[in-house]
Amino acid sequence: MFLQQKGNKMKKMTVLVPCLEGAGGIGVLRNLLWVLKEKYEITVISQLEGAMGQKFQQMGMKVQIEPDMLSETFLAQVTEADEVFANTLSMLPIVEKLNGCGKILHWWIHEPPAYFKVYKDNIKDEFWNQLNENVRVYAAGDLVHDYIKETYHYNTQVLNFGVEDIVSGQIEDAAEQSTKTVSSKVRFLLPSYYFDYIKGQDLLLKAILDLPQTFLKRSEFFFLGHVEEDMRHLYDIIQKLENAWGNVHYMPPVEHEEVLELMKTMDCLVAPSREDATNACIVEGMMLSKLCICSDMTGVSRYLEDCVSALVFPAGNVEELKKRLLLVIDSFPELKVIGENGRKVYETIFSQSAFEKRVWELFGE
Repeated sequence: MFLQQKGNKMKKMTVLVPCLEGAGGIGVLRNLLWVLKEKYEITVISQLEGAMGQKFQQMGMKVQIEPDMLSETFLAQVTEADEVFANTLSMLPIVEKLNGCGKILHWWIHEPPAYFKVYKDNIKDEFWNQLNENVRVYAAGDLVHDYIKETYHYNTQVLNFGVEDIVSGQIEDAAEQSTKTVSSKVRFLLPSYYFDYIKGQDLLLKAILDLPQTFLKRSEFFFLGHVEEDMRHLYDIIQKLENAWGNVHYMPPVEHEEVLELMKTMDCLVAPSREDATNACIVEGMMLSKLCICSDMTGVSRYLEDCVSALVFPAGNVEELKKRLLLVIDSFPELKVIGENGRKVYETIFSQSAFEKRVWELFGE
């Protein structure tokens, strides 16, 4: 048994996060804390407020806001807990401060290589070599693990996140389900919390613009996510295509549960990311037995085989992405086995049971 207790009391863990909004790191952290709360009494402390704070409270956790996490007073308070957990690369300055503090410090890094380049001025050359044994670093996937090892010669532990199975025992044929509930057109969805150069919405748009008219008439494309000012030009293109063709659509962000319901009505999930530590939407698509297209610079692609368990294309290559769109539009019913094989990968690597097993391998006594 992995009873994380002192005498008859549960161990106390303080969890440090930069914010309580968004997808990615904060979303999968919620699932991790759901597992850890069986053995730990958890307090979540964030630099910024957000909707996830209420969800953590509903899970029975204390939530605090502390903008200045580098103050000596705050750090002394944090180390009163038995263990500390820091989420995402942006917690690096706090990890540096707590290095060698005498308490176990868990640090889960979700960001792909591009983010390390943004933080490069904050990462001292000796930082990784000077990490004390009290610091345990986890990478959210092999892409992050390999980058840290190759760049900084530091070996992290891989901790892939888990996705709850919402269809076990009621899985339908993906093609049949979509046709039955929506239309005869092949429907593609690129879901993301935000539009971003790294997420590659522009790559999918370029591929769509190059599709023959005969294929466009048989397909429909949906882009979901926040649009900031620097990505406004992509939103404008989508609106123009919607007005001209009627089959390219923009959808504003919705709650995660609604995204999953939307995925059920789609035929194919697309992640044309230039880089992505994992890509949770592709994992969720695999859970739903959906046909998925992703680049080879998504962490999830390390577990997938092109034309076997997904359609995987070289990152940034619009021509190869277009080829896979054409294949799906032209032969969708024959490709349903790929979605079924993707489901098997999900069950082995990303299911809740696989996740919980890995968590207790890393956090158990």
